[in-house]
This record gives sequence, C-alpha cells and structure tokens, in this order.
Amino acid sequence: LSASGLLFFAALFGWQLVADFRYDWLLSQKDTRLVAREWISENVAGGSKMIIDAQYLRLTNTKEGIRELEAIDPSGLRAADSTLLSLPDGRYPAPAFHVLNLNFVSPEVRKTINITPNSLRAEGFKYAVIEYPSRESIKGDMLKIAKGSRLVVHFSPWKVPHERSFDGSGKILRLSIRDLFQLERIGYFVDIYEL
Repeated sequence: LSASGLLFFAALFGWQLVADFRYDWLLSQKDTRLVAREWISENVAGGSKMIIDAQYLRLTNTKEGIRELEAIDPSGLRAADSTLLSLPDGRYPAPAFHVLNLNFVSPEVRKTINITPNSLRAEGFKYAVIEYPSRESIKGDMLKIAKGSRLVVHFSPWKVPHERSFDGSGKILRLSIRDLFQLERIGYFVDIYEL
C-alpha cells in the first residue's frame, strides 16, 4: 500500500476511530442525571419537598410524595411507586425526598395545577429540579419557576456553555472535533433551584 493510500485510509477511518474511542470514554463517565442525583443526595436534606420535571432523573420518593402524586393524577403512578408504598418504614430506601415529578402528570391535569414559585413555597416545596435537552424545551410552568427562584447548581455534559445537551443517542459522528472534545459526559442539562 502506498503512502497516499495509507493517508487516504487514515483520513477515511481516522475520524471514526477517534469518535469511537472518545464515545467509549464518554460512556464510562457518569451521566449528568447521575451526577445531579448524587449532588441532591449529598446536599439536600432527606424528606425535602421538591417539584421536578424530569423524564430520566430518578429520586426515591417518600410515601407522602407518592400519595400526593396519586391524589393529583392516579395515572402517574409507576410500578416502583406501588412497591415503595408496600415497604415497611424500616426497609424504606434512604435518602428519600417528597417529590412531585410533573413528567408523570398528564398534560390535561398539569394545566390545572397552580405551579408558581409562590404557590409552591406556600405548600412547603424547597427545591425545583428541571431536566432538559435545550433551553427552549423547558415547559412554561417550569420557566416561571426558573425565573422566580435561585439557581443553586447547573449540570451540563459540556465543559463550556452550549445551547444543546448531548444524550448520546447516536449523534456522535455529527459533532465537530472541537465539540467532541468539549464533552465531559453524556446527558441532558439538569438545573436545581431553591424556591
């Protein structure tokens, strides 16, 4: 094989090889949602009331939080919630937080809930957690919360500010070399606010 042939194959397959190695490394790092969950477990008192809009971030809900979700929208309960309700207090996982995850509330029911920072504070909520792929994807009620609350911590897959998260759904080859090496991990953005 000639030198020009080697250069051709290196150019043709080199980017794929670099992207594969980088993607493997990224997959070995904790996802933003896992990092956020660990931060919450270490920095927020167990039992604290939180309103969340998160499809993937999972926190152990207290029995009171599960019952609140059931009262608001019974269709939002998951099998994991039923299992937690059946556990005796001595075997309940800790830390557990009083979580109202709006992602599990149907859109019709969600429209009927008064979701403002002041109404949430009045009901004893201390924190809001928003998981999102891009700023424009945050729903209106959660935007109100973000604007009326104090950002405590922002988790991003990027080393530098970026407008879109990277969830690792097969788009690695679409990234520029610069973007590929500015990724620290995979996952959506996660913001934690104090109400």
